[in-house]
Amino acid sequence: FFDWLGGTSDDWSDSSNWQGGNGVGVDDTARIFNSDIAGSPDPTPNNTVLKSGDSATVTRVWLGNQSAPESGALTVQSGATLSTSGDFIVSQNSTLASSGAISVGNGNGMIVRDSGNVTLNSGATLNKLTLSEDSTATLNAGSSVTTIQNLANNAQLTMNNTYSSNLDMNNASSLTVNGTLNGRFGVASTAMQYIGETGTVNGDIE
Repeated sequence: FFDWLGGTSDDWSDSSNWQGGNGVGVDDTARIFNSDIAGSPDPTPNNTVLKSGDSATVTRVWLGNQSAPESGALTVQSGATLSTSGDFIVSQNSTLASSGAISVGNGNGMIVRDSGNVTLNSGATLNKLTLSEDSTATLNAGSSVTTIQNLANNAQLTMNNTYSSNLDMNNASSLTVNGTLNGRFGVASTAMQYIGETGTVNGDIE
């Protein structure tokens, strides 16, 4: 495990910004917390940015420190690539904003929980997204997620992009479609589903 310190700059690829001064590699877990965002008790000097043209491959990315709890913030710029062989967890009010390519090796994909927030902007790609426990995600036009797990546990998802698969809401989750959903639009329990004035659903609506 190597923690983000951010003492030199906001650049992920600058090794001196990481605990131990050697950066993070394929066998490492990158932990990012205490970033300079609201609610952080002891903010690091600089938030974490994987810059355009850079690539990083690690075992895990953990945004947020659940034991404290403390928040983290990560930006993946357009043209940057971030890959994990294992977990990618966004938790504890942490924020991820991406315009680049993220690939997660864990079978559940990127897990967003405990009030974590994810924003995928135009150009962003992600192989799999799992939303749970008060999480929030916004998929803007021009972003792409291959697989979205069925929503649960108060998760809130806003889709301004195009998604081609079935999607079900469970528990007290909610989904707003302002883009295009090519698949079943299913709902269970007290979940809510909304279709905005720019939204289109090409599939069964339950």
